[in-house]
Amino acid sequence: MNQPQRTRPAPRMRTIAALALLAGLIPLAYVSPAERSLLARFRALNADASPAPDMARHPNLRYADLPGIDPNLLSLDIYAPSAAIKCPVLVMIHGGGWRLGDKANRAVADLKSRHFVGQGYVFVSINYRLSPAVKHPTHVQDVARAIAWVHGNIARYGGDPARISVMGHSAGAHLAALVATDESYLDAEGKSLRILSGVILLDGAGYDLARHINDLGGGRGMRWLYEGAFGSDEAAWRDASPVTHIAPDKGIPPFLVFHAGARITSATLSREFAEALAKAGIAARTVHAADKSHRTINADIGKPGDWVTLTIMGFLAGESPDKPRPGEASASARRLRLVISGAFVITCRTVGESGARCR
Repeated sequence: MNQPQRTRPAPRMRTIAALALLAGLIPLAYVSPAERSLLARFRALNADASPAPDMARHPNLRYADLPGIDPNLLSLDIYAPSAAIKCPVLVMIHGGGWRLGDKANRAVADLKSRHFVGQGYVFVSINYRLSPAVKHPTHVQDVARAIAWVHGNIARYGGDPARISVMGHSAGAHLAALVATDESYLDAEGKSLRILSGVILLDGAGYDLARHINDLGGGRGMRWLYEGAFGSDEAAWRDASPVTHIAPDKGIPPFLVFHAGARITSATLSREFAEALAKAGIAARTVHAADKSHRTINADIGKPGDWVTLTIMGFLAGESPDKPRPGEASASARRLRLVISGAFVITCRTVGESGARCR
């Protein structure tokens, strides 16, 4: 008996099947050897997406010089594509509860610098003074000084001062949000909020300090942390809360706001912060990274195939934060959309790269 002839899938359908596999939508047992081969090619392409780039490092550059202060606390590290010209810039603000952390920590700079430089960005990791030696507003004043220095000097390192974005994790997310909403800090450095192209927040919870403690059960541990960084006066807490300073028509840039895992307080404050931005006419989007922890949402950025990284790259490339929020689509659909966009970005970069890193 003649066996029915199997119709070979069109190339476009094979590509879609491989992408669906990569997104975890189709079990491997249900696809042909050709489709498995295509999947392997996509995985290999993705694995090669962030090779060790041809990178110039400029460590421990002073952005301020204050008597009696450890120079490392007022310094930044620059990682740039070799021979870079007018590359977009990403400034990273480390976390650590306003008490700990360093610009050169592995989770802060290692994978991120290789990934973003490999994608044609100048990556800048900054330090700032820490509590309990200082309190608010010293942390954010230092961050503003660093950003102002970057704006005034980054062209010497191949960066484009017209394309500066900021990213922060945890306490660094709070500082990124505050420096991008309260214009007084950049104003003091002779700059404005309009020098910032966008802000990425990684699982912060300090967007409304008083609400966190008084309404959301922050507890004694969180009160101790906040009082160590901001003092015990709730007026200072309000001043240090980014949500306090949201207003229309003052140049606040677009925001991409992540919250991780089952951190309910972070989720609540992130959503409320983004909603306040949206009410003021500022583009903002929250993203729930359900499969990430407070640590891994930061540490995994730059890993091949990391969907948070792909989401960040879309935002930096100009994808509107006003798009439907991830909660409005299934997790599988989101993963497929991100994998497809990431695969196309990687393909274009691999095929089209010609040595001109930026434009």
